[in-house]
Amino acid sequence: MANKKVVMSAPEESWSILSLLGDTSRYAIKRINSRAGIGPAAVVSTDKLNMTAGRYVGKDDPVCICRCQSGLPSVGEYTQPFLNSTMLVAGWMRGSHIGAFYPCSPEDSDPTYYDGPPRVCCLGFQLNNGKLQGLEPYGAKNGEHIPVDFFGTSTFDEARRNAIRASKFMRSQGPFVPSILGAEEMEYTSRPDVLKELTSRFVSLDEKPKKAAAKKAPAKKTVSKKKKVEVE
Repeated sequence: MANKKVVMSAPEESWSILSLLGDTSRYAIKRINSRAGIGPAAVVSTDKLNMTAGRYVGKDDPVCICRCQSGLPSVGEYTQPFLNSTMLVAGWMRGSHIGAFYPCSPEDSDPTYYDGPPRVCCLGFQLNNGKLQGLEPYGAKNGEHIPVDFFGTSTFDEARRNAIRASKFMRSQGPFVPSILGAEEMEYTSRPDVLKELTSRFVSLDEKPKKAAAKKAPAKKTVSKKKKVEVE
C-alpha cells in the first residue's frame, strides 16, 4: 500500500475512515473537500516521511490550512478538540518520541522540555481578494494587520497544563515503547547500525542446539602371550 491514496466519503464511510486513521503510523488525511461544491475545507502540507537506506528523509513539521464559515465548520469547531482532549502525537525529541500536543501562541512556541512538548499554534486570517488579512490591533497604523492568535489566550491554560502532565508521564516510561516510537517510525536512530554489528551473532530460535561430540574411550592395547608347546 506504499505511496497510494484512497478517496472516501463521509458520513457513509465514517467507520472505514476511522478504521484506517486508527493506525497513525501508516495513514493520514491529506485533503478534505466539500461535497457541496465549495472547494477544499482543509489541506495538510506534508506527507509521511520516506524511508531511504534505513533512515528517514525529509521533515514532518506540517501546516494544516482550514477554511471556516459559509457552509464549512466554524472557527470554534476547529479549535474545540484541542481544549477538550489531550492528544498524543509522534515527534518531540529527535522526532522519535510520543508527546502531548501543547496548544500555544507562536511567542511561546520555543521547545523547552525535552525539545517540546510538541507545540501546535493556530492563526486566523481573512481571505480578502486572494490575500491573507489579519485584524487591525488597537493603536496600529492604518492598514497594519496581524493574525488572530487563537491558542494564545488563557482559555487554553488548562489544555497546556494537561499537556505537560501527559508529557511528563510519557517521559517517566524511560527509553521504551510507548515513550518512544517503533523502529519503523523513528526519524533519528542508531538501531540499524547496532543491528548490523550484531547480525552475525543472531541465531534462529527454531535451530536445535548442536550436541557436543562424545569423547571416545581410548582403545585398549592387547598383548598376546606366546605359549610354549612340547610335542613328544
